Amino acid sequence: MRNIFYKIFFILLFFSATLMVNAQGETEVQIFPRIIDEQVKARDLLKYDIVIKNVSDKKVDIYPVVNDISMTDGRQEFLDPAKMDKATSLARWIKFKRGLIDLMPAEEMTIPLEINVNLLAKPGKYYAIIAFPQGPNRKEAEDSMLNVSYPQLMINIEVEEQIIEKAQIKNFKSVKNIFLKWPVSFNLEVENFGNREINPIGAIYIYNRGGKEVDKIDINQAQEKVSPGESKQLILEWTTGKGFGKFKAKLEVEYGQYDKRDLQDTIYFWMLPWWLLIITGGGFLLALVLVIIMFKKTYSAHKLSYPDKHSSLDGVINLRDKNKK
Repeated sequence: MRNIFYKIFFILLFFSATLMVNAQGETEVQIFPRIIDEQVKARDLLKYDIVIKNVSDKKVDIYPVVNDISMTDGRQEFLDPAKMDKATSLARWIKFKRGLIDLMPAEEMTIPLEINVNLLAKPGKYYAIIAFPQGPNRKEAEDSMLNVSYPQLMINIEVEEQIIEKAQIKNFKSVKNIFLKWPVSFNLEVENFGNREINPIGAIYIYNRGGKEVDKIDINQAQEKVSPGESKQLILEWTTGKGFGKFKAKLEVEYGQYDKRDLQDTIYFWMLPWWLLIITGGGFLLALVLVIIMFKKTYSAHKLSYPDKHSSLDGVINLRDKNKK
């Protein structure tokens, strides 16, 4: 909402300038509009047409001057834009003809005005004035502003607060692909790309190889905040797990105070307890031993049944038997 105090200030400033001009007689130059009052956001671009008219019977040379205005204790203070940061200087956001404007009697000119709100502009009110002093050159025109009141265009820009809540899952994985014992540990890292703190909360849902949900792990119970431009790493543990085999872990995170948003991801891991490996390994060895024993028994029985076929298995050839034949 616009601040009523500042609007009253601009109205009073406008009328005081008008009274000073009238005290010196009819002004030689008229401009329209005399006041620009807008609410904007960072990066906005405003465009206007400023009409300048010479209402005198002689030629006038005008040298526009753009200055920032600071309000200190309700007093008007002109600031040099060259000495101010571009993110806080409304005068430096203004694009307007700064060179000589010469108008013949009764001549009217339309000059474009652009206000390009700085990308880094902070929320708040910004003030500037474009004055239209006259003189044979810029120096004399600017010096004459101390004694003569010239038409002015007063600009009041209020930069609205822009809230950006944006985050992403930078990393989500189990510490290992295969676990031999409980607990199962997960590494979650959330990165904040917005300009507001976020508090990511949610859960990791665990499903067994049959697709049935078997457990849930709450996320960020300590309510840890993630600052803008930073990332937060969380270590989570599944300590109440049962069973073995392949599991699925589905991550669901919610964040945002002004606009709720969701983050999701899914990973898989294996739980192969050491006792299961011992049983499986022992069973494999036992089966291997049984196969070897059975093979030996089968081989021995075959040798007894067909002794001639195995007589040369010792590697010696009986040449006498061969000659006899």
